Amino acid sequence: MQFDDSFNFRNFLLVFTMVVGNLQAEDSTDSVERTIENFNRINANLSCGSQPQSESHFAKLQKLGFKTVVCVDGTSPNLKMLRKHGLRSVHIPLPYSGIPQESSRMLTKAMRECEKPIFVHCHHGLHRGPAAAAVCGIAQVHFSQKEAVKFLQTVGTDPAYVGLYRDVQNFSVLSTEDDRQLSRIQLLEQAPATKLSDVMVRIESHFRFLKDQATKQQQSNDSWTEHSVAIIEEFKEAGRLYKQADNLKIELQESVQTATSLRLTVGNHERSVALKVLEKSCVQCHAKRR
Repeated sequence: MQFDDSFNFRNFLLVFTMVVGNLQAEDSTDSVERTIENFNRINANLSCGSQPQSESHFAKLQKLGFKTVVCVDGTSPNLKMLRKHGLRSVHIPLPYSGIPQESSRMLTKAMRECEKPIFVHCHHGLHRGPAAAAVCGIAQVHFSQKEAVKFLQTVGTDPAYVGLYRDVQNFSVLSTEDDRQLSRIQLLEQAPATKLSDVMVRIESHFRFLKDQATKQQQSNDSWTEHSVAIIEEFKEAGRLYKQADNLKIELQESVQTATSLRLTVGNHERSVALKVLEKSCVQCHAKRR
């Protein structure tokens, strides 16, 4: 290959190196997207996606330079794999009904104090994970509230998760007083294990709300969707928490189907009937295990 006198070979090498580097970076991103479902890179310091399952997932996160993994799922992080691949674990379990204020503060603290880049994940990487990442994005002044909501819509967070959308839209950079409280917050690598009884208490709370709603002439469809979807996801979470393959596992799966039917009901009578079906199912399940 010949170059005329006007060609700066050093500049050529510089440009060539940059192009190759960019292609490699794009290839790495494509690779992690193929490896970890619903992977989304928000900026150089923050990404989100589904739960890393195999060792190859953790190895890929390490190879891409991630330093901290924030898990917002109810199940415990795989500390063995995280430690093996030099990744710090931060566990902030979130319900499907929204992001509690204390959890928002924890996410803010993680964004400020943990080594970056940070990878945030829930189970599937579609709902709680992106919502938590959106809060982190607002905390680092990357997103406005409007942009954060747009991010949820873009990645496919279901609008049925009304509480997640609401809490992202209402979250703002912490006040001076809230900032002072961050020092007392402790980030745990593994939060205390969620008990099935805790999940059932949350289901009971959502159920009572819906039962009250079904008696009213004027019902809020958004509230009905929010609480019925929360019941569905709590039953799914209970199924993941309960490891034994026995009748309870099957009954939890059946409860997901019953609660899904409940969500789709319209009108007081239809909703009241569906609530009775779910209530009967729960009473029978509890009676077997008393």
